[in-house]
Amino acid sequence: MCGIVGIAGRSLEGRVDDKVREMTAKIKHRGPDSHSTYVSEDKMVAFGHARLEIVGGESAAQPMLQNNKGPLSIVFNGEVYNYRDLRSRLTSGFFTQSDTEVILNGYAEKGEAILDELNGQFAFAIYSPEKRKLFIARDRMGEKPLYYAHVDGKLYFASEIKALQSQLKLQPKVTPEFIEFETTVGKDTLFEGIFMLEPGEALSYYPAEDRLEIRKHWEFPFDKPALEGSERELIVTLDEALKESVSLRVPPDQPYGIMVSGGLDSSTLALLCSAVRKPGFLFMTRFPGMPVQYDEAGYAREVAKAVNVPLVEITPTADDFRDFMPDVLYHLDQPMASAALLPAYMIAKKAKELGMKVIISGIGPDEFIAGYARHPIMARDINDIARYANDSGMLGTEWEAMKAYLPLIQYFVSGNGIPGIDFNMPADRYYHMIRRGVSGSNAPKDLVRILFERTAGRGVLTQAGYTDIMVSLPPLIQLEDKIFSAFGIENRGPYLDYKTVETMFRMPDALKIHPKTMAMKHCLREVARNNGVPLAVVDRTDKVGFAAPFNAWLANELSGWKDTVLAGADLSAFRSKDKLPSRGKYGRETYQMLNIALWLNSFR
Repeated sequence: MCGIVGIAGRSLEGRVDDKVREMTAKIKHRGPDSHSTYVSEDKMVAFGHARLEIVGGESAAQPMLQNNKGPLSIVFNGEVYNYRDLRSRLTSGFFTQSDTEVILNGYAEKGEAILDELNGQFAFAIYSPEKRKLFIARDRMGEKPLYYAHVDGKLYFASEIKALQSQLKLQPKVTPEFIEFETTVGKDTLFEGIFMLEPGEALSYYPAEDRLEIRKHWEFPFDKPALEGSERELIVTLDEALKESVSLRVPPDQPYGIMVSGGLDSSTLALLCSAVRKPGFLFMTRFPGMPVQYDEAGYAREVAKAVNVPLVEITPTADDFRDFMPDVLYHLDQPMASAALLPAYMIAKKAKELGMKVIISGIGPDEFIAGYARHPIMARDINDIARYANDSGMLGTEWEAMKAYLPLIQYFVSGNGIPGIDFNMPADRYYHMIRRGVSGSNAPKDLVRILFERTAGRGVLTQAGYTDIMVSLPPLIQLEDKIFSAFGIENRGPYLDYKTVETMFRMPDALKIHPKTMAMKHCLREVARNNGVPLAVVDRTDKVGFAAPFNAWLANELSGWKDTVLAGADLSAFRSKDKLPSRGKYGRETYQMLNIALWLNSFR
């Protein structure tokens, strides 16, 4: 993990090296080990780099020049996990042991086609003075961020938006998707003229012509059919894919830890990673004295015992929320209302104190194989769901697993009859499930309909999952990158390996949610069972994740502070145009508005 910045244009006047140095300073937390800059001989491109040393030693410092002298130059953020294999297949000479040089030489030999062979998380920029071309690419799942602005005949880019702030005037804006989904979608950000290079995209910029081109170098496999085979065969397929991913991502010598929640995804990784190389610690947050959904320590301790690794239990407080959330929102670059914000920050803080260089997380399966409470609701017959919402005792014992979702079920059926929502369309039903506000625009609903149409014929769980992957997963990936980068730690997600992603996404619906028990992530549950995950975790039917009791804090001990922060911010443009029906414990409007206010303050 590192931070990269750059400026490109026909004529970079003045001390452009000072400009990229200023940009790099804004993200020095991403790379605490060294900071450096480079300006091309033709004065058309300038790079800056903040390095966290994971692979390659001192000789792998960046920006890096091909053969130590050029003509190609590169800045790179991330890790290429299969770089040793790629290196063995390239004919170029090597001066370092780094994955950066593998990308650079691979590009020299194969051009943009090298992207097809990279397995990892990355955002990099390569400049070719001979072609007068700047080439920028981002990994398939968007694990490493890259923002850009094309202004006044120049291209600016950076790993974080705050780096662009040193050169550009940032003007906040609001999108309909942000009001309704609590996140921007696609290339949009909450700043005018600032865009995100999307997952699997590549950008080519020709500074002499001030010409910009963007293309997809990888498409999510939404159009591939479900995998064929027996349940046992497909579970073995997933097991093998996941173990290969884990073996690539467990660092061979750097100190690393694993985030655990006591749930299925992280617990499975704890067992699989430990079989490759034991982590130094498992990390979790808990809230003693709060309702049971905020304290999963019992499950996490079972996992720690199974792998014989120390469990670090962190107990964030209301004071921590007040003291650290402004910093959280600053590092995120954009506000979000995830309950995982403070837990992730506190884990990153403690991991840094304990000397961790890498943290592994269980992000991904909820979107790929139906892990959210809304998924079993979508999987049931709409008429049965409506009857259950009115009388939860009228249906058979196979509905026992649905009891925990009753408040969400009641919210779901409340959408029937809302103007503009056609409840006969699964896409509209899911749109109602995931939206959190009303923007007055049809764009968010139309987006969900388009995503459902792309996966037509694959079953409603796959359609819903694809929508989650395009809408709700990207900000969660960015959350982990930004929070851990704030402490100079690299986060890795084995479930985000593109081969594992395709395997999970293409599982038949019956292996995502068990048709009789309604158990979510059924295929992963069986992988966990076969790899020694404690049965208390494997057979859980509830879902918590990294939660925090922010509603209780904001209503009580932090009430005065919250009111002061909200009173000092103009939030009118960010508010929903209408109020949606209550969804019980899932309501978080105040939390979202507070985070927006803190974010606005951080960029003033």
